Amino acid sequence: MTGDLRRDMLAGWEAWRLSRHSFVPAPRTSPARWRTMSTAEKAAWDLARAATHANLPRWERR
Repeated sequence: MTGDLRRDMLAGWEAWRLSRHSFVPAPRTSPARWRTMSTAEKAAWDLARAATHANLPRWERR
């Protein structure tokens, strides 16, 4: 998606909706692995998890 298309606008939403299945969600991790992650790794994992697990399909038109 280009920088000029925003998901909060209809054209941007449609572009995102049609291409969203190309996203790869953050991998699952165990509590043991979580404890061994550095602060930077935890921050990157949290960001990827939040970005790929958003509850956006509720906005789809049926």
